[in-house]
Amino acid sequence: MTLAATAYLDALEDAQRSSSAYDFASEERFRWHWTTPGNFPRNGLPLWEMTETQRSRAFELLAASLSGMGFQKSLDIISLQ
Repeated sequence: MTLAATAYLDALEDAQRSSSAYDFASEERFRWHWTTPGNFPRNGLPLWEMTETQRSRAFELLAASLSGMGFQKSLDIISLQ
């Protein structure tokens, strides 16, 4: 997972990295909600703003952090959006 996270962060530009990674102690870690962005603006780096390589690295990190079933479920949810 460390290698995948490093590869992902290394693929990002500085501005992208600052919106994609937060300090562990940051309150952002606890700020999430499953709702429409208009009701609860989301922070972070959207997939559609990434290059193909950056998206690939993001998915490699996701795969490294989940079980195979969890990764597939995540892809299924993403495809609904």
